Amino acid sequence: MKPDTFAAVMATGIVSIAALDHGFDLISDVLIVVAAVALPVLIAAAATTWRRESWRLTDLDVSLRLCTYIAACAVVGARLAEHRIVLWVLAGMALQGWLSLAPVVARRMWRERSGLRDAHVAAGNWRALRRQDWRS
Repeated sequence: MKPDTFAAVMATGIVSIAALDHGFDLISDVLIVVAAVALPVLIAAAATTWRRESWRLTDLDVSLRLCTYIAACAVVGARLAEHRIVLWVLAGMALQGWLSLAPVVARRMWRERSGLRDAHVAAGNWRALRRQDWRS
């Protein structure tokens, strides 16, 4: 399992919100159930993988990818906002993730700022920025 696996929950939640906005209530409901069930499953899987593989938060690739956890909690919470308890639980989880990851990401990006500052192309992910093959 990779640290950015939570992107699947995030994307499913986003499509659920879009379906609801366009009047596709059944599709929206099915997708949010999938996302809401997948989120705790992925949290448990990530915790198990973290212990087994020793993910290092100081590795910028890992910490940036884990930001998908924050986004997944926020998107599922936004879709389920009418359920106040669920909303507050997911908001608390997203806040905890943000407060844990933001300082680590900021510190690591500050240390690697030359690679970011000198990038002359838009890359689709952090790994592409870290590679030096974008220089001509």
